[in-house]
Amino acid sequence: MSTDALTLYKLMILYMLDKAGFALSNTQITEFFLGRGYTNYFSLQEAFHDLIDSKLLLAEQIRNTTYYQLSSSGKETLSYFGNRIT
Repeated sequence: MSTDALTLYKLMILYMLDKAGFALSNTQITEFFLGRGYTNYFSLQEAFHDLIDSKLLLAEQIRNTTYYQLSSSGKETLSYFGNRIT
């Protein structure tokens, strides 16, 4: 997968969480991306992993579900690069 595509997926995840205004589950975000044919499961999970490693997303495990929300760094990053999302 190209780095441009991975970067776009990351920005889309950040944008989605910003617009939702509350934490979304891994399943909710994954179904959105896969249902529209944007990417495959493994590329999406790589994007989640990178966002968490770079502290742009916060992950919380509740029972068997992981919920994601934007960190303050994620919001700042989105404000700089959000215009790359069509």
